[in-house]
Amino acid sequence: MKLFLSSFLSEQNAYTTKSGDSLSAIARKHKVKLKDLLVANPQIEDPNKIGIGDSINIPGSKKKTQELTGLARYAADLKPYEGFRSERYDDHKGNPTVGYGHMIAPDSKKRFEAAGIGDQYHGVCVAGTCGLSEKDADKLLQQDIKDIYEPRTRKLLPNFDKLNPEAQSAAVGSTFRGGLSGSPKTQELLRQGKFKDAGKEFLDSKEYRESVRQGTGVHKRMKKYADAFSGASYTK
Repeated sequence: MKLFLSSFLSEQNAYTTKSGDSLSAIARKHKVKLKDLLVANPQIEDPNKIGIGDSINIPGSKKKTQELTGLARYAADLKPYEGFRSERYDDHKGNPTVGYGHMIAPDSKKRFEAAGIGDQYHGVCVAGTCGLSEKDADKLLQQDIKDIYEPRTRKLLPNFDKLNPEAQSAAVGSTFRGGLSGSPKTQELLRQGKFKDAGKEFLDSKEYRESVRQGTGVHKRMKKYADAFSGASYTK
């Protein structure tokens, strides 16, 4: 099981597991509480199963991520949930993917080039013989957000620029995974400024209930977004 995760608003601080590591030992080593380590890695389904070479995030100060704005903020908040893969792989739908959830498609070459990593495209997307660094994957993620997901979110929410930063980031993150675009009622409630109702509506979904029942990490992500919607506000 790969654990390329961090908390929703935590400073990125990755640790690569070694032989003999356990989550409790990692927590002691980095002087953090085990429960905080689990919160910082919300997609861990079984705390007793970590593999050698897994990358997990150590919770740090929230201040740095909260000070980020725009694309950097959206990417920092998305990475914990998308997870990092340096090599090309097939996602659960069979789509070739790399980095932080970048689905390889006909326009990938253009996006690699726009992100300043065009020289990596052939090896990663075509030959599949080399991988991306986390730094380059972050560049690609920000480019994906800029080209696709932020514009798509703005179409769903015309008052996007007036939302507080936490709600903006949650909206972009939810659009990235398809949750917000699949909930017209939530969109309408957000547009009307009925934020508490929007957060409640967002969780009134089959996907959320099934995730809670099955114990997967999806419901934790959705709950974070719902909380951000519920506490949203419009600024002048």
